[in-house]
Amino acid sequence: MATSRNGDSRSFVRPFTMLQVKGREKTKMKMILWRMVLGGLLLQLLACAPIKRMVRLEENLDTFETQGAIAGAVWLTDVPAEQAGLVLYEMATPMREVARLHGDDAAHFGFLVPMGRRYVLAAFWDKNGNGKPDNGEATQLAGWPDGLLMEAGETRYQQINLSSRSPAAPAQLQQPGGLQAAADGISSFPFFAGREADWGERSFNRQSGTQGVWAPLDFIAHNGVGIYFFEPYRKDKIPVLFIHGSGGYPQQWRQFITGMDHDRYQPWVFNYPSGIRLATSADALVELIAKLQHDHGFSDMIIVAHSVGGLVARQTILLAEQRLPQQPVRQLLTLSTPWGGHTLAELGLEKAPVVVPSWQDLAPGSDFLQQLFAQTWPQSVSHYLMFSYRGRNLWLPGNSDGSVSISSQLLPQAQQAATRIIGYDETHVSILNSDAVLKQAMRWFQSVSVDAGCTGVATLPQGCLRQVATRHDSTRLVPGSATQ
Repeated sequence: MATSRNGDSRSFVRPFTMLQVKGREKTKMKMILWRMVLGGLLLQLLACAPIKRMVRLEENLDTFETQGAIAGAVWLTDVPAEQAGLVLYEMATPMREVARLHGDDAAHFGFLVPMGRRYVLAAFWDKNGNGKPDNGEATQLAGWPDGLLMEAGETRYQQINLSSRSPAAPAQLQQPGGLQAAADGISSFPFFAGREADWGERSFNRQSGTQGVWAPLDFIAHNGVGIYFFEPYRKDKIPVLFIHGSGGYPQQWRQFITGMDHDRYQPWVFNYPSGIRLATSADALVELIAKLQHDHGFSDMIIVAHSVGGLVARQTILLAEQRLPQQPVRQLLTLSTPWGGHTLAELGLEKAPVVVPSWQDLAPGSDFLQQLFAQTWPQSVSHYLMFSYRGRNLWLPGNSDGSVSISSQLLPQAQQAATRIIGYDETHVSILNSDAVLKQAMRWFQSVSVDAGCTGVATLPQGCLRQVATRHDSTRLVPGSATQ
């Protein structure tokens, strides 16, 4: 059984010869070997996490148990962006103003707030520039009148639509008073869509990727969560969004992005802490894509995701199908994604003294993975599944790319939804820098194009970008074969 890449046939099946021991000796030997494997797996898991990281993770999780997060965006219709304001109130008698944003900072918001309290958000047209909603100023509320009750570790995403026709704020929210956030343990964090950056951005490096796993709350506080642009938005270029995997970081995409055709495509990167629950990351990404779609009017885009990022991407697309008026993703390219989960995550849940939240979703058979494939994959999205098969890992059963087993990368349910499947003689990380992968991706990208009649149009009409080829081929990969 073999797969083909550039005419090269390689066997995926490497025979493993067991010691031939009979009767009770055989059973005993199996038990000893299995205990050694489990012990080795745990040692490998903990070896990746020095004591300081484990301690900081526990501190982060302790904070999560006492706080929730409120994040979202203000969608402006005819209100000048520089005159937009946002105030966060804690429900009390009288109402307490605990956070305030203004201008561009009010377009996207993120707050960490103590649990067990109720909050109200007020987006308003700050005509007089005093930072508070006054009588006669258009105001749109979220959580009024009952308040948003925050539970421990909960994240609430709020979309607030503000226009000049919005009513004035209730009298209770027009009371004078200063900010009271510091004493109450309330803090803001960056939550953004379309922030411009270059490769020198501090949150793009390996250190931030490690922090995203072992100190996700620190990551959020320092870097926030959001989508970065490398250039101002261009309506004549197709957006390509890149999503890193567990412990990954945007710098890993540098060679791929540099090699793209920048006359046709505009690269974006989603930067997030990969240690948080995967569904939470997908929820955030849907909100950010919706805001960009509202601001720029695009109707089509491409997502490229590595490793665990592929799980986040699939969940994002399924959520977008449910929540957005027009789901914009037309292609999904995944590289070395553990569709079937990861054994180390399962072992970490059982044995590690402190558990990274995302391990709960990565454990084989988790609720997250089950529901991920319980939903119907949209026919409007072509999924190109790339897997890697170079490398061995003593602690992973069967063949792998050094980090993820081939059986997990080639989960049958993932194959069934794929338009194309192709394997590469690369490791889990080297696939990101493969020239062959980049060339193949560019060929697939070409099936999403910009209509000539759309060039130079002030506002992109719906459907200006079109998916040329959306047919899902019936060819599927069985162990030992591949299709291009």
